[in-house]
This record gives sequence, structure tokens and C-alpha cells, in this order.
Amino acid sequence: MRTIWKYDLPNALDSGKDKISLPCGAKPLHVEMQNDAPRIWIEVSDPDQPCTDDWLFFTVGTGHELPENAIYHVGTLLLNRLVCHVYTNREAV
Repeated sequence: MRTIWKYDLPNALDSGKDKISLPCGAKPLHVEMQNDAPRIWIEVSDPDQPCTDDWLFFTVGTGHELPENAIYHVGTLLLNRLVCHVYTNREAV
């Protein structure tokens, strides 16, 4: 049963990194501000999957250097006058 889960990105506002343990086969879909907090929505193919993978999400401001292992762009966050881009260290399936 495929479902969509929502996670917080607490370090996004500090242009930081967030590590999230996700069920195997997860796929990042979208990032956006919700109730003044950065969130990420993830498609989970099997919520009961015993296997998990750690995903690292990077938030980088426009004009800032991307980390070398930021390989897949998940989405962009509009933070008033700031614009940040969320990447992950994994290829999306």
C-alpha cells in the first residue's frame, strides 16, 4: 500500500542538514513551508517495510555552494525574501 508521509526539516532554516530514516523504497516528492515550518513529503511504497535507509537532506541558499554529495534536487523553499533549495544525497527512484 503506497502512502505519502510528511516529515519536518528542522535544520532547513539554518541552511543545514537533516537526516531522516525512511522505509526502503521511499521517494521524496515535495518540500514546502507549512505553518511557518519547512516540511518534506515522501512517498512510501510499503509502510510496514522492516528495512530502513538513512537519507540526508541539505538545504542550501541561492548563490551558496552545494555540498559535493548533494546529488538530487527535491524542491525549493520560499522563506520570505530568502530562497533555499533542498537536495538529498541519494538518487530518487
